[in-house]
Amino acid sequence: MLFTFFNAFFSYKESTKKLLLDVPRTLEFHNRPPSMPACGARNITKTISFGQQFYQLHPYIRPFKILISTSTTYLPIFLNWLIFYHNLCGSDMSLLHIICLDKDIEGNLKRYGLKCSFVHYIPDTKQAFNRIWLVRGQVAKDLLASGFDVLMSDSDALWLRNPFYDIEYYLINSDIVGTRATFPEDVQSLLGATLCMGFVYIKASTQILTLWDELIDHMVKLPNPDDQKIINNIMVKMKIKFPNRLQYQKSFTVDQGHFLIYKQLISVTILPQNSYRRICFPKYLRQILANTTILHCVTKAKSQEIKRIAGAKYGLWLLNESALSDPGFGFKTSANFDSFIANLSLGDPNRIIEKKVVISNI
Repeated sequence: MLFTFFNAFFSYKESTKKLLLDVPRTLEFHNRPPSMPACGARNITKTISFGQQFYQLHPYIRPFKILISTSTTYLPIFLNWLIFYHNLCGSDMSLLHIICLDKDIEGNLKRYGLKCSFVHYIPDTKQAFNRIWLVRGQVAKDLLASGFDVLMSDSDALWLRNPFYDIEYYLINSDIVGTRATFPEDVQSLLGATLCMGFVYIKASTQILTLWDELIDHMVKLPNPDDQKIINNIMVKMKIKFPNRLQYQKSFTVDQGHFLIYKQLISVTILPQNSYRRICFPKYLRQILANTTILHCVTKAKSQEIKRIAGAKYGLWLLNESALSDPGFGFKTSANFDSFIANLSLGDPNRIIEKKVVISNI
């Protein structure tokens, strides 16, 4: 009965889908202040409005981890991301599964009240940098095999609003809920867009473990493995099908595709670019901030300095670097984690996002 109901939902035109996304998923969350949604939204029974009726769905509780990596070089990028994450998720850092990529970062994270979940030292060279994706893929595989769903987030993918409302909603009918990109280019030419691995939710399941085995098997054989390139090529090889050609820059709707991997069905939902944004135009800052859940701007280079400047260009570089350079500053000198984040930040993310105030320390 429940599946029949949802099949009916997805047969309605796009305007109806948008209406469903706009209604409160839970009465509890409807009553929360807009600036204080919790990351546990997906663990609470949701109520969906349809016409004059309300359908109460069973709680959809799944253990999950947010997989993110950092190093000494990228620590400022990670701490800037953490300010936005804390604004949405509060001071409980237990959901974070942090991959540490050099020996110094372990001590630095302890200074900020955090700890490494997995340590793998990688030399700070361009060739070694590409091994990060293999390490991340292997850690993700271990988490999936242990029964945890995995949300992979790059540290420059800023959480402006709570993504779990959308993830929870689409996860009911999906194994992967992710964002869209243009790499690899040959897959974009074929499908119209690609699956971005910089912000993607993966459900722990038998078929996903089969897919992940295939992904890792390909990656370990390459000198410079790229998880995004390989997983998109696998999906194409397995003949993924979408109802329509994917849009990228002018993407305003959700797309869902399916493919078989060794006779196991996998469903992939790709969220729209207008709210899970890769293309960022500074002159359209007000519109971007008004409609965006995750801001993951494409930059021409990958150095943390250029990404820092890009963040400031959009008024979203909130890290107080003077506090960061103070050897006496740290979690132990703060009353609690909330106080520590307040001292680490130049401003309130809600003030930036909701009032469209642009600040910059550059």
